[in-house]
Amino acid sequence: KAGYLQREKRALLDRHRGLSAKAYGILKEKEDVLFRLKESPALRSPKNALIKSGQALDIYVKSMYNSKRIFIHAADRRVSMAAALLDSLSPLRVLDRGYCLARRDGSVAAAETLEPGDGVELFFADGSAEAEVLSVKREKWL
Repeated sequence: KAGYLQREKRALLDRHRGLSAKAYGILKEKEDVLFRLKESPALRSPKNALIKSGQALDIYVKSMYNSKRIFIHAADRRVSMAAALLDSLSPLRVLDRGYCLARRDGSVAAAETLEPGDGVELFFADGSAEAEVLSVKREKWL
């Protein structure tokens, strides 16, 4: 019976040492966390941390504003260039350069559809006129 009690006592002491070591490890970890928190600039001087955060936020806001402005400017340039291209391709711009547009029955007239005596309407930049086809030459110009 004495040997049994000795073994139980040793087992309890071993278990006590193991639990004590674990408890010490946990306490040491928590102590380290508390030390790091205590040394944290945000906790040592919360006002300075807020000021720094506010300054960083100001920088980000200005950067976003500038990025937005640059993006909008680039988009505006693309729209302006597309509008200029469309304007240069407009049939009305061709009329401004001294050409006219011939229409027959509401459609643009092609030489292959015209015969002498047909009536056409001519559109100029400053007005229109009605004309009669005298002759037709079917030649490719382009």
